[in-house]
Amino acid sequence: MIDIPTTISAFYPYAPYVAAVGVAGAAVGLMPVFRRFGLVMRFAYSNARLSAVGNRFVTRDELESLSSTTTLSEAAAMLGEGYIPSKEVKDWIDMEQGLRLASFGTMTQMTGQLPKNARPLFLALVSRYKLDLVRELVRAKYEGAPLAVSNEELELLDESEREMFRVFNEADGLIQGVEVFEPWPFYNSLKELVASGSLDMNGLDHILDSFYLDLLDKEAGSISGPLRKDAENFAAMVRDSYNIKALVRAKVRGDPVDQTMAGLYGPSKYLTTDGLAAAAECENLQALVVELSLTPYFEALSDALRIYENKGDPTIFETSIDKALLEQAVSMSLRSPMTLGPAVRYFVSRQLEEKNLRIVIRGMLEGIPTAETMELVVMEVA
Repeated sequence: MIDIPTTISAFYPYAPYVAAVGVAGAAVGLMPVFRRFGLVMRFAYSNARLSAVGNRFVTRDELESLSSTTTLSEAAAMLGEGYIPSKEVKDWIDMEQGLRLASFGTMTQMTGQLPKNARPLFLALVSRYKLDLVRELVRAKYEGAPLAVSNEELELLDESEREMFRVFNEADGLIQGVEVFEPWPFYNSLKELVASGSLDMNGLDHILDSFYLDLLDKEAGSISGPLRKDAENFAAMVRDSYNIKALVRAKVRGDPVDQTMAGLYGPSKYLTTDGLAAAAECENLQALVVELSLTPYFEALSDALRIYENKGDPTIFETSIDKALLEQAVSMSLRSPMTLGPAVRYFVSRQLEEKNLRIVIRGMLEGIPTAETMELVVMEVA
């Protein structure tokens, strides 16, 4: 028969060690929980900020009111300084600069609110605006046109980038100016493009877009831990949307297969190398939509195809692809509400908001009926 008091007395000297081992074991077992909790806490503040800002996006009713304005000055006054920083809007170039400046500034500021390990991915996303500046610089230099980039936009760049753009702008010609981009990965492609003597804007877009998508992939892959999967999924989502837009444009134009393939951006989440080849070989838009039936874009593309067959306007496809991308961003925010999801949702929505404003204001200037313009607007369904 076991003598309980004696047994306890025998083990008593070792009790602190046993307790220490137990606590250590429990701590090791809970480390993943602690790490996850720490990750959630790092995102708590930024996600709360993003949610608050996201609730102030321009509404559908406000866009319809904007469409009913009659001048750019009236539209700018309705939007206010949050969207058109304080400057006189004399023409469309001023309006574009204002919208771009507001988006660039707001998104850069919001990136600074994110945890450090997530910032590079979203800074890569915001680099889209810097690449837009490169496009404007190259176009203006080639055409000998006034530079459609404001001093306020240049102020958002770092000192080395401002100096690079200044040197480019002061160069005697486009070929000489392109040399300032030598440190950038797209330098050789850009130099080859301008050496031809005639600037192909589609070719320029492809060079800059390819760099942008590769940068997103690079930064997503540099993130370690539980954030990496969502980061890589997001980068792949964006590449998917670019590939599908390129495929649709090629089918609308009737491009041959080799030309279609040259305009694509490499394999992504839903379009593998073989999938891209199969899509490029589709004879027409109808076949392409069927080929994409296993992707999140199928339903939106099917709706767009019906509208296109009735009206003959291919811009509805771009709207449908943006809509599918936004739906995926919303889905990610619901799936990962305490980490990357809300940031992905906010940044995609913010970029689309700027696009919506451009569409509505441009439609107003061209006298397009509000109902037709609003068909091209992409926003979350309330």
